Amino acid sequence: TTAITALWVVAAAWRFENLHDQSSVTGRAYDITIGVNCLIMAVLGVYCVLEPLVQKHFGKRTRSEADEPAEKRDGEKEAAPIAVVVGDAPAKVEGDLQTVPLEVE
Repeated sequence: TTAITALWVVAAAWRFENLHDQSSVTGRAYDITIGVNCLIMAVLGVYCVLEPLVQKHFGKRTRSEADEPAEKRDGEKEAAPIAVVVGDAPAKVEGDLQTVPLEVE
């Protein structure tokens, strides 16, 4: 990624250098447009290279903490999954699953 970013900078510099060779306004405008586009791509490349370093220094959470639910990170116990049962079945807890009857009118 670093080499490609450097090539974008070189391409932009080459386009800006060619401005003196162009005698027409459209040729100059084209070289300026392509040069600016190359610089934008170079900035995106620099961002892609530096983004992991910025995240390491300014990111407070690690990747494993980001994957955990917020309740678990705060020290709270994770709630058991709930299954809704339609009918006259009583409420009960089986292992990690809690069933709750749903009353239908």
